[in-house]
Amino acid sequence: MSYEQNAFKPGESAAVAAQMVAQEFTLAGLINHDAGNKILEGGRKGRSIQVKQPQALVAHGRGIDDVTNKIVLDTLAENYVDITLGVHAYSALALSEGDVNLDIENFSEQVLSPQAKAVAAYANDAVLNLVLAEAYAEIGAYDPANPTKFFTLLRKALRDKGVPSANLNVLAGTEVYANLLDSKAFEDASQSGSTAALREASIGRVRGFTVVESVEIPETDVFAFHRDAFTLGMRAPVAPRGAAFAASVSEAGVPIRHVMDYDTDFTADRSVLSTFVGVAKMPLWKVERTQDVKTQGDAAFVAGSATVSQVAGGAVLRVKADAV
Repeated sequence: MSYEQNAFKPGESAAVAAQMVAQEFTLAGLINHDAGNKILEGGRKGRSIQVKQPQALVAHGRGIDDVTNKIVLDTLAENYVDITLGVHAYSALALSEGDVNLDIENFSEQVLSPQAKAVAAYANDAVLNLVLAEAYAEIGAYDPANPTKFFTLLRKALRDKGVPSANLNVLAGTEVYANLLDSKAFEDASQSGSTAALREASIGRVRGFTVVESVEIPETDVFAFHRDAFTLGMRAPVAPRGAAFAASVSEAGVPIRHVMDYDTDFTADRSVLSTFVGVAKMPLWKVERTQDVKTQGDAAFVAGSATVSQVAGGAVLRVKADAV
């Protein structure tokens, strides 16, 4: 198949590239994504996106025969966390006359795939750098012969902070992951949602955590976190009006732009794949409610309230699994 025969339309190539980027997400695939089409959210100006934070209300009570007291009206108080889109992550590739005429038989595999891997790697590294900035915490002793007990302590520490039980992840260093394998700590594959593919990808389930092995962190480090502990913000730049071949799409949760043009100075086609990237740690909120109180004989209730407070450290723990 020739270069011309396997050419895409702009929107098609961008969609294929976006799907390829999504497939290459490792650590970036374990956290929350904010990947809408708009750059400015919530009516605010600036180079940031806003992630809405939870709010809390309290239900009120009244006597079933009360016709004299007004109902209690609450007001909404929405808060946002800004994620600065400070980086334009891109892969720009020059395709020579020899590439175009003699070498490229499959544009997806030979051009889009390596470019998508490069952009995905940038996003993964951005998340990793933020995760590695976490300070160490202490939760208890680690026994390499029985690492499951340590994961029970990890889960308890997160749950005691109010972290939801669903969508819990662990990024484990190679030594810790080896201990898990040797101790047969991983749950049955039927419970982890996959079979051999999960094992080959160094992914398993332990004590409610999805455990992913990483060679990019210290071998005895363990990062336990909820999916929403971090958010990766991405937006596709608009397709430039001066480029005949250009499209911005959002596909498979990944916004991406693909632009191609011809550089007459160097007689080369150029393929540029890019997206705006920002990543931030999200606060963990604790909701506390006081219910309405009715004293003996009173017709009206004293209204309760709901308060939202921030939990120190967020929904993530970094620990050192040192042998006892």
